[in-house]
Amino acid sequence: NIVQLGDDGGDPTDEDGVQEQGGAHLVNIIKCQIEAPVQDLLHSGLCPAAEGIQQDISMMLQDMNATQGIAEAEKAAIDSELERIQHLVRSFQERMNALMGLSLRL
Repeated sequence: NIVQLGDDGGDPTDEDGVQEQGGAHLVNIIKCQIEAPVQDLLHSGLCPAAEGIQQDISMMLQDMNATQGIAEAEKAAIDSELERIQHLVRSFQERMNALMGLSLRL
């Protein structure tokens, strides 16, 4: 399709019935020859692919959030267990010190 500027088949009006001027005619050519095919390409090929990619990314973000929640819960459990062990060690040390004190008195 070769379009010659200034020649739209002799019709001096656009689709709304308004008299065309030089710039408006060029805009119509751009819409017909460039914008429409690009829009078709976007809607036929790129948009569905982009939607699929967007869904994949959304699912990955949900998985990451879930994993982060699990990791935080596991860290809290580990921290709690560490505190419990530290308490046991302190208690053991106190008992050992008490026993050492008793043995020194004997």
